[in-house]
Amino acid sequence: MKTKIILLFLLIPHLLSAQSYYRNWTVKSNTQKEKIALVIANNYYKSGGQLVAPIPTAKKLATKLKSKDIDVMVGHDLSRIQMLQIFQEFANELKDYQFGIVFYLGHGFQIEGENYLIPVDANPQTKWEVKYSAVNVDDVLKLMNYPQKPKVIVLDACRNNPFEQHWTSAERSGNRDGFNAVPAPSNSEILFTTQKNSKVRDNNPYIQYFMEELDKGGCLDDMVRNISRRILKSGNQQVPAKYGLLLDKVCFGQMAVSGASTSSFSIKKPTTVTFSETKENSFKLTAKKLDFIPENMVFVEGGSFEMGCVTGDSNCGSDEKPAHQVTLDDFYIGKYEVTNAEFCEFLNVKGNKTEGGATWLDIESSACQIEYKNNKYIPKSGYSQYPVIEVTWYGANAYAQWKGMRLPTEAEWEYAARSRGKSEIWAGTSTENSLDKYANYYGDKDGYSKTAPVGKFQPNDLGVYDMSGNVWEWCADWYDSAYYKNSPKSNPVNQTKATYRVLRGGSWAINAVNCRSSNRYYYFPGNSLNDYGFRLAHSLK
Repeated sequence: MKTKIILLFLLIPHLLSAQSYYRNWTVKSNTQKEKIALVIANNYYKSGGQLVAPIPTAKKLATKLKSKDIDVMVGHDLSRIQMLQIFQEFANELKDYQFGIVFYLGHGFQIEGENYLIPVDANPQTKWEVKYSAVNVDDVLKLMNYPQKPKVIVLDACRNNPFEQHWTSAERSGNRDGFNAVPAPSNSEILFTTQKNSKVRDNNPYIQYFMEELDKGGCLDDMVRNISRRILKSGNQQVPAKYGLLLDKVCFGQMAVSGASTSSFSIKKPTTVTFSETKENSFKLTAKKLDFIPENMVFVEGGSFEMGCVTGDSNCGSDEKPAHQVTLDDFYIGKYEVTNAEFCEFLNVKGNKTEGGATWLDIESSACQIEYKNNKYIPKSGYSQYPVIEVTWYGANAYAQWKGMRLPTEAEWEYAARSRGKSEIWAGTSTENSLDKYANYYGDKDGYSKTAPVGKFQPNDLGVYDMSGNVWEWCADWYDSAYYKNSPKSNPVNQTKATYRVLRGGSWAINAVNCRSSNRYYYFPGNSLNDYGFRLAHSLK
């Protein structure tokens, strides 16, 4: 049996036509499911930076791949959610194949050392909004991280950042061209079509040379060397680079794959999982009646309210509509976001387990405020009472269950944020000029450049703190952009399994518009960021 392989090509910017459409298909050209490719090309950027070459190039590339008996999935001019969906679909398909290859053609750049692929609907008004409107390359790699499979990733850095013109001089300061170097996962190589932190000219010849080398056949190492020699010989100032080490020999034509130290391999099923869930964490709205108020919890009397877009709010997204009547039972909600100190207690009992393909807490992230010292999880100095960040939905849900509680439903969260359903745009106020009194959001006006200790701002009328800003808060629901059209009227919670979980409230890293109480956000439950946290809820009956 052949060893399964992932060959990832993430190719970024070139110039393209203003044609806009979306196609996504799989061509079953071989019954053995040996080879599959994903080709993404983004041309028509709605907020500027339009390109002219990716879609024509992608069409030629798809045709070439199919001629080599490779099944092909294609996506053109994709929004962020479409990019996330097609990467997930490809990862799911890849499980059944021996070989996979991904091409991305479009805009991409780095922000503070992190690399992002840019969908056509992106329009970040600040550099901190990039991570909410783009796709992080690290997330793509995690999604397709089958440890047994050798991986080759090629990143073609873009020539500019089309959004910088809207940013302040401080936000532009320190930004680097192109992509940053990506640490290569085990048994993988990362190929840059130019050096890190460097620009590459439009319509550079790398892909054309790749297709020509593919026609010749041969092994990947030789192909890469030939491409680099041809580029350097042409006098092009673009200098390809390679990071990491591929332990297996990958060849085209005969599609041979051989081990570096053995002559044959058998295919083994991956022992880790992707972002799709392997087990369902059941959600129960009812619970044992409480005859006391749990520590740091606020009682919320149930009632009815108009959930969704608040009257007078001109910034509502389509997934916040229609506003609809919802009735909730009594419940408790956390007065504060869960802190680093509280989460450390949990980790020291349960450990930092892996679920959904990721650890509960990404303690390896430099942004994480928890460290492991002397066989114990402890908050980093000074961060004990800061909200826990870099926590996945799985970690938040596991903590809640350990405490005998749960995550709030999306409806409960909004009802509590709006002080039992008041027509307030933010938690505590409808006036942006006063928002800095209630929320830690983008900028230094509120006194904090990143997260703030919990409870440092004014609470809303319920006595709940930080529901707008500071950190995004995981909710119990799966995300569905059209859920409000058919949402139940009584105690709604979306339990229909999907790709993403809901987050609410905004954070320190985004502007006031995205901190609105009705604003809905979503992401993979196995992902974590430096502004993802949570608070607890508990039911009464």
